[in-house]
Amino acid sequence: WQHAAGSMMLDQLLFTYTLTRDDRLLAPLKASLDLVARYRDAPAADALPAGSPQWAAAILRETSAFWSVVETWRLRTGDKTYDDLILNYGTPYARYRLSGDTNHLAAGLEDILDVVRFNVPLLTDQVLHTDRVYVARPNTPGERHLSAMLTGDGTPEAMSPYPVVTYSQLSATTAALVTDSSPSGFGIDLYETSRERKLVELRLWHLAPGYYQFRYYERGKEVRDLDLHVTRRGMRYLLSIPGQTMTRVEIEAKQ
Repeated sequence: WQHAAGSMMLDQLLFTYTLTRDDRLLAPLKASLDLVARYRDAPAADALPAGSPQWAAAILRETSAFWSVVETWRLRTGDKTYDDLILNYGTPYARYRLSGDTNHLAAGLEDILDVVRFNVPLLTDQVLHTDRVYVARPNTPGERHLSAMLTGDGTPEAMSPYPVVTYSQLSATTAALVTDSSPSGFGIDLYETSRERKLVELRLWHLAPGYYQFRYYERGKEVRDLDLHVTRRGMRYLLSIPGQTMTRVEIEAKQ
Protein backbone atom coordinates (compact mmCIF):
# COMPACT_ATOMS: atom_id res chain seq x y z
CA TRP A 1 0.00 0.00 0.00
CA GLN A 2 2.76 2.46 0.84
CA HIS A 3 4.56 1.76 -2.44
CA ALA A 4 1.66 2.12 -4.89
CA ALA A 5 -1.61 2.22 -2.95
CA GLY A 6 -2.43 -1.40 -3.68
CA SER A 7 -2.37 -0.81 -7.43
CA MET A 8 -0.74 -4.15 -8.26
CA MET A 9 -3.53 -6.02 -6.46
CA LEU A 10 -6.16 -3.98 -8.28
CA ASP A 11 -4.35 -4.67 -11.53
CA GLN A 12 -4.40 -8.43 -10.92
CA LEU A 13 -8.12 -8.33 -10.24
CA LEU A 14 -8.72 -6.27 -13.37
CA PHE A 15 -6.62 -8.54 -15.56
CA THR A 16 -8.46 -11.60 -14.24
CA TYR A 17 -11.73 -9.79 -15.00
CA THR A 18 -10.65 -9.40 -18.63
CA LEU A 19 -10.35 -13.20 -18.79
CA THR A 20 -13.45 -14.18 -16.80
CA ARG A 21 -15.83 -11.19 -17.05
CA ASP A 22 -16.69 -11.73 -13.39
CA ASP A 23 -17.93 -8.31 -12.23
CA ARG A 24 -17.21 -9.13 -8.57
CA LEU A 25 -13.51 -8.70 -9.33
CA LEU A 26 -14.08 -5.00 -10.04
CA ALA A 27 -15.65 -4.25 -6.65
CA PRO A 28 -12.37 -3.18 -4.94
CA LEU A 29 -11.49 -0.80 -7.78
CA LYS A 30 -14.93 0.79 -7.70
CA ALA A 31 -14.83 1.02 -3.89
CA SER A 32 -11.49 2.84 -4.17
CA LEU A 33 -12.96 5.28 -6.67
CA ASP A 34 -15.99 5.82 -4.44
CA LEU A 35 -13.62 6.66 -1.58
CA VAL A 36 -11.76 9.21 -3.73
CA ALA A 37 -15.08 10.74 -4.79
CA ARG A 38 -16.31 10.98 -1.17
CA TYR A 39 -13.16 12.75 0.02
CA ARG A 40 -12.07 14.49 -3.14
CA ASP A 41 -11.65 17.79 -1.28
CA ALA A 42 -9.46 16.31 1.46
CA PRO A 43 -5.99 17.88 1.90
CA ALA A 44 -2.76 16.08 1.06
CA ALA A 45 -2.11 12.80 2.83
CA ASP A 46 0.72 14.26 4.95
CA ALA A 47 -1.82 16.55 6.64
CA LEU A 48 -4.18 13.72 7.61
CA PRO A 49 -4.17 10.99 10.28
CA ALA A 50 -2.55 7.87 8.82
CA GLY A 51 -5.09 5.11 8.28
CA SER A 52 -8.14 7.38 8.15
CA PRO A 53 -10.53 7.17 5.18
CA GLN A 54 -9.53 10.69 4.15
CA TRP A 55 -5.85 9.72 4.26
CA ALA A 56 -6.49 6.61 2.15
CA ALA A 57 -8.45 8.66 -0.39
CA ALA A 58 -5.62 11.22 -0.60
CA ILE A 59 -3.05 8.47 -1.16
CA LEU A 60 -5.14 7.00 -3.98
CA ARG A 61 -5.75 10.43 -5.47
CA GLU A 62 -2.00 11.14 -5.61
CA THR A 63 -0.80 7.74 -6.92
CA SER A 64 -0.24 7.59 -10.67
CA ALA A 65 -0.14 3.77 -10.76
CA PHE A 66 -3.66 3.69 -9.33
CA TRP A 67 -4.90 5.97 -12.09
CA SER A 68 -3.16 3.80 -14.68
CA VAL A 69 -5.29 0.86 -13.55
CA VAL A 70 -8.39 3.07 -13.53
CA GLU A 71 -7.55 4.24 -17.05
CA THR A 72 -7.25 0.65 -18.27
CA TRP A 73 -10.57 -0.31 -16.63
CA ARG A 74 -12.32 2.72 -18.16
CA LEU A 75 -11.03 2.13 -21.68
CA ARG A 76 -11.70 -1.62 -21.53
CA THR A 77 -15.25 -1.39 -20.19
CA GLY A 78 -16.52 1.97 -21.46
CA ASP A 79 -18.05 2.64 -18.01
CA LYS A 80 -18.42 6.45 -17.67
CA THR A 81 -19.39 6.50 -13.99
CA TYR A 82 -16.14 8.04 -12.78
CA ASP A 83 -15.21 10.17 -15.78
CA ASP A 84 -15.21 13.37 -13.71
CA LEU A 85 -12.59 11.90 -11.38
CA ILE A 86 -10.46 10.64 -14.26
CA LEU A 87 -10.54 14.04 -15.96
CA ASN A 88 -9.39 15.66 -12.70
CA TYR A 89 -6.81 13.17 -11.44
CA GLY A 90 -6.18 10.68 -14.23
CA THR A 91 -3.21 10.30 -16.53
CA PRO A 92 -2.70 12.74 -19.41
CA TYR A 93 -3.43 9.95 -21.90
CA ALA A 94 -6.71 9.07 -20.16
CA ARG A 95 -7.72 12.74 -20.18
CA TYR A 96 -6.99 12.89 -23.90
CA ARG A 97 -9.01 9.75 -24.59
CA LEU A 98 -12.00 11.04 -22.62
CA SER A 99 -11.92 14.61 -23.92
CA GLY A 100 -10.22 14.42 -27.33
CA ASP A 101 -8.07 17.39 -26.28
CA THR A 102 -4.54 16.88 -27.67
CA ASN A 103 -3.16 19.42 -25.18
CA HIS A 104 -3.20 16.58 -22.65
CA LEU A 105 -0.88 14.58 -24.91
CA ALA A 106 1.55 17.47 -25.12
CA ALA A 107 1.45 18.01 -21.35
CA GLY A 108 2.17 14.33 -20.73
CA LEU A 109 5.31 14.47 -22.89
CA GLU A 110 6.89 17.27 -20.84
CA ASP A 111 8.26 14.87 -18.20
CA ILE A 112 10.15 12.74 -20.68
CA LEU A 113 11.34 15.83 -22.61
CA ASP A 114 12.75 17.23 -19.36
CA VAL A 115 14.98 14.13 -19.18
CA VAL A 116 16.43 14.50 -22.70
CA ARG A 117 16.68 18.28 -22.88
CA PHE A 118 19.95 18.43 -20.94
CA ASN A 119 23.06 16.34 -20.22
CA VAL A 120 22.81 14.65 -23.63
CA PRO A 121 26.31 13.05 -23.45
CA LEU A 122 25.29 11.15 -20.29
CA LEU A 123 22.38 9.68 -22.24
CA THR A 124 24.41 8.85 -25.35
CA ASP A 125 28.20 8.53 -25.79
CA GLN A 126 29.09 8.54 -22.07
CA VAL A 127 26.81 5.65 -21.16
CA LEU A 128 28.68 2.89 -19.28
CA HIS A 129 25.71 0.88 -18.02
CA THR A 130 22.22 0.54 -19.45
CA ASP A 131 20.57 1.86 -16.29
CA ARG A 132 22.26 5.20 -16.99
CA VAL A 133 20.04 5.71 -20.06
CA TYR A 134 17.15 7.00 -18.02
CA VAL A 135 14.82 7.68 -20.92
CA ALA A 136 14.87 3.98 -21.82
CA ARG A 137 14.15 2.70 -18.32
CA PRO A 138 10.67 1.62 -17.22
CA ASN A 139 9.12 4.06 -14.74
CA THR A 140 11.12 6.98 -16.14
CA PRO A 141 8.86 10.06 -15.85
CA GLY A 142 6.73 10.16 -18.98
CA GLU A 143 7.60 6.62 -20.12
CA ARG A 144 4.11 5.31 -19.36
CA HIS A 145 2.56 8.18 -21.29
CA LEU A 146 4.68 7.46 -24.36
CA SER A 147 3.83 3.76 -24.10
CA ALA A 148 0.12 4.59 -23.87
CA MET A 149 0.28 6.79 -26.96
CA LEU A 150 2.00 4.05 -28.99
CA THR A 151 0.13 0.98 -27.75
CA GLY A 152 -2.94 2.17 -25.83
CA ASP A 153 -1.47 0.66 -22.63
CA GLY A 154 0.03 2.95 -19.99
CA THR A 155 0.29 0.54 -17.05
CA PRO A 156 3.62 0.42 -15.17
CA GLU A 157 6.30 -2.22 -15.46
CA ALA A 158 5.57 -5.52 -13.66
CA MET A 159 1.82 -5.02 -13.97
CA SER A 160 -0.43 -6.86 -16.41
CA PRO A 161 -0.23 -6.21 -20.18
CA TYR A 162 -3.18 -4.49 -21.87
CA PRO A 163 -1.86 -3.33 -25.26
CA VAL A 164 -4.37 -2.49 -27.95
CA VAL A 165 -1.63 -2.94 -30.53
CA THR A 166 2.12 -3.46 -30.70
CA TYR A 167 4.47 -3.28 -33.67
CA SER A 168 6.74 -6.03 -34.97
CA GLN A 169 8.04 -3.66 -37.62
CA LEU A 170 8.09 0.08 -37.06
CA SER A 171 10.62 2.54 -38.43
CA ALA A 172 12.27 4.97 -36.02
CA THR A 173 10.89 7.72 -38.26
CA THR A 174 7.27 6.55 -37.93
CA ALA A 175 5.00 8.06 -35.26
CA ALA A 176 1.94 6.19 -33.98
CA LEU A 177 -0.94 7.19 -31.72
CA VAL A 178 -3.77 4.97 -30.48
CA THR A 179 -6.67 7.41 -30.59
CA ASP A 180 -9.57 5.22 -29.51
CA SER A 181 -10.49 1.70 -28.52
CA SER A 182 -13.51 -0.26 -27.40
CA PRO A 183 -14.33 -3.93 -26.92
CA SER A 184 -15.27 -4.03 -30.60
CA GLY A 185 -12.35 -2.23 -32.26
CA PHE A 186 -9.81 0.59 -32.23
CA GLY A 187 -8.22 3.41 -34.24
CA ILE A 188 -4.59 4.42 -34.84
CA ASP A 189 -3.09 7.51 -36.44
CA LEU A 190 0.27 6.99 -38.20
CA TYR A 191 2.71 9.48 -39.66
CA GLU A 192 5.93 8.69 -41.50
CA THR A 193 8.24 11.69 -41.12
CA SER A 194 10.57 10.75 -43.97
CA ARG A 195 9.66 11.00 -47.66
CA GLU A 196 9.89 7.24 -48.12
CA ARG A 197 7.07 4.70 -48.02
CA LYS A 198 7.52 2.42 -45.00
CA LEU A 199 6.14 -0.90 -43.82
CA VAL A 200 4.37 -1.12 -40.47
CA GLU A 201 3.49 -4.52 -39.02
CA LEU A 202 0.70 -4.33 -36.46
CA ARG A 203 0.03 -6.98 -33.84
CA LEU A 204 -3.66 -6.96 -32.96
CA TRP A 205 -3.83 -7.87 -29.25
CA HIS A 206 -7.08 -6.09 -28.43
CA LEU A 207 -9.32 -7.95 -30.85
CA ALA A 208 -10.94 -11.26 -30.05
CA PRO A 209 -11.10 -13.77 -32.92
CA GLY A 210 -13.84 -12.85 -35.37
CA TYR A 211 -14.69 -10.77 -38.42
CA TYR A 212 -13.94 -7.05 -38.59
CA GLN A 213 -14.21 -4.14 -41.00
CA PHE A 214 -10.78 -2.68 -41.79
CA ARG A 215 -10.68 0.91 -43.07
CA TYR A 216 -7.53 2.77 -44.10
CA TYR A 217 -7.34 6.54 -44.72
CA GLU A 218 -4.71 8.85 -46.22
CA ARG A 219 -5.07 12.59 -45.64
CA GLY A 220 -8.58 11.97 -44.35
CA LYS A 221 -9.76 10.13 -47.47
CA GLU A 222 -10.67 6.47 -47.33
CA VAL A 223 -8.49 4.45 -49.69
CA ARG A 224 -9.16 0.93 -48.46
CA ASP A 225 -12.18 -0.86 -46.99
CA LEU A 226 -12.00 -4.60 -46.58
CA ASP A 227 -13.06 -7.53 -44.42
CA LEU A 228 -10.51 -8.68 -41.86
CA HIS A 229 -10.64 -12.12 -40.27
CA VAL A 230 -8.82 -12.10 -36.94
CA THR A 231 -7.89 -15.69 -36.14
CA ARG A 232 -6.11 -15.14 -32.82
CA ARG A 233 -5.01 -12.40 -30.45
CA GLY A 234 -1.68 -10.93 -31.48
CA MET A 235 -2.29 -11.67 -35.16
CA ARG A 236 0.07 -9.74 -37.45
CA TYR A 237 -1.11 -7.32 -40.13
CA LEU A 238 1.37 -5.72 -42.53
CA LEU A 239 0.62 -2.22 -43.76
CA SER A 240 2.45 0.10 -46.17
CA ILE A 241 2.20 3.83 -45.42
CA PRO A 242 3.38 6.77 -47.57
CA GLY A 243 5.97 9.31 -46.45
CA GLN A 244 4.98 12.66 -44.91
CA THR A 245 1.31 11.75 -45.00
CA MET A 246 -1.14 11.41 -42.13
CA THR A 247 -2.71 7.97 -42.31
CA ARG A 248 -5.33 6.30 -40.17
CA VAL A 249 -6.42 2.75 -39.47
CA GLU A 250 -9.86 1.94 -38.10
CA ILE A 251 -10.96 -1.58 -37.23
CA GLU A 252 -14.50 -2.32 -36.09
CA ALA A 253 -16.35 -5.57 -35.43
CA LYS A 254 -18.82 -6.49 -38.14
CA GLN A 255 -22.47 -6.48 -37.14
